Amino acid sequence: MSRNISEFDYKTEIAALVKNGWSVSEGQKELKTEFKFKDHPEAIRFVVEVGTIAEKMGHYPEWSNIYNTVWVKFKSDQPGGVGSSDIKLAQKMQSIAQFKN
Repeated sequence: MSRNISEFDYKTEIAALVKNGWSVSEGQKELKTEFKFKDHPEAIRFVVEVGTIAEKMGHYPEWSNIYNTVWVKFKSDQPGGVGSSDIKLAQKMQSIAQFKN
């Protein structure tokens, strides 16, 4: 797995995501969170905006939506767990969600 960031930066970035409500499984195989929006249209706008970014990155999370809630999960079977692409997209999602709420 290519992380493209130092181990220190990796731990710092994961810690920042956890501080913002993300959870990391043991062994760092999964990174997941739940975003809540004011209504369904706002949640769908988030999915569309993030979907466009994910397409440009060529990197796709698992996600689902019910009404105003979007659940997101990054999974990795690679040694070392989730990688830099997962973290970068998670950070973008966090930024977009904070702007919308």
